[in-house]
Amino acid sequence: MNLRPSSPPPKPNRLHGPSRRRGHSGLLGVAVFMVAGFLTAPSAQAQFRGVPPKPEEKKPPVIAPVPPGVPTTSENAHLPTENEIKIGRRSAAEVEQALKVITSGPYHDRVQRVSREVVEAIQRQEIISEYKRVYRLPKAKDDSRRVPFEFSFKVVDIPDPNAFALSSGAIYVTKGLLDYTPSDHELAAVLAHEVSHSMFHHVEQMMKKAKKLQTTQLLTFLAAMAAAVAGGPGAANVLPLALAGNLVNTATLTGFGRDLEAEADRIGIMTLRDTSYNPVGMLTFMQKLSRDYSLRGNPDVGIYGSHPYPNERVAAIQKTLEKFGYRT
Repeated sequence: MNLRPSSPPPKPNRLHGPSRRRGHSGLLGVAVFMVAGFLTAPSAQAQFRGVPPKPEEKKPPVIAPVPPGVPTTSENAHLPTENEIKIGRRSAAEVEQALKVITSGPYHDRVQRVSREVVEAIQRQEIISEYKRVYRLPKAKDDSRRVPFEFSFKVVDIPDPNAFALSSGAIYVTKGLLDYTPSDHELAAVLAHEVSHSMFHHVEQMMKKAKKLQTTQLLTFLAAMAAAVAGGPGAANVLPLALAGNLVNTATLTGFGRDLEAEADRIGIMTLRDTSYNPVGMLTFMQKLSRDYSLRGNPDVGIYGSHPYPNERVAAIQKTLEKFGYRT
């Protein structure tokens, strides 16, 4: 999901305490620490001796092997394949190498609390049956081996409001998104939308429609897309990897973004019906985005331009809510 509202999110938030201004002594302490660290670093000592420092090698992320799966049956056809989990794990490792993950505190706790109901609801038989109906599963002669989803919800320290999902079930939301959604109903709507991307295997759909992409190119693209969607310092380092690879490949993926986003909205609403969170939060959240987009228009280009504009999604979400008996 590409959120990126055109106006900055409101700064006040009940998760924050009063801000504290650092005094001169604090700044002096930082300066002293930086100088001391520079002088004691091996690379700095080498420079003072006239020896050029060795370039620091970035260690590749450690990725745990995927456990063996079981043959596809009519009962488990909704689960990811071994390869989907492998791609998801590799993408998650790249994302977490580029972005800072918040592992404790009010932001982390809030996401864990809200996500518990959402991830339980997305695995209801109603949702599974809908996925099998839409994609006509199981397919004949499907020899894929299936493994369970690895649902997780993490907060990345990025001020811009956004969220994204990986094929394994890993969901990332930015710190800015939590500031942008003071209502838990709206946060649940975003999480339900993102987990629908994973549950309905939208990354796999992207791969099938982009057959010319090599696996390594797609992995690089997914990691770069995740960081770029989130914005912030990590994006500047990671996004060029995808852009430098092949811009044509990126353009190939833009032809079906609208359909998958619309499907994630619809399934997200179905998911929230069986939780304590009101599905109308999906509508109020998108109305907020639509309002922000109207201030400056849609600034996105490339793959992000394939997503439905907020006003189009507002209308579609209203129809879905009315279909399920909700007043909008």
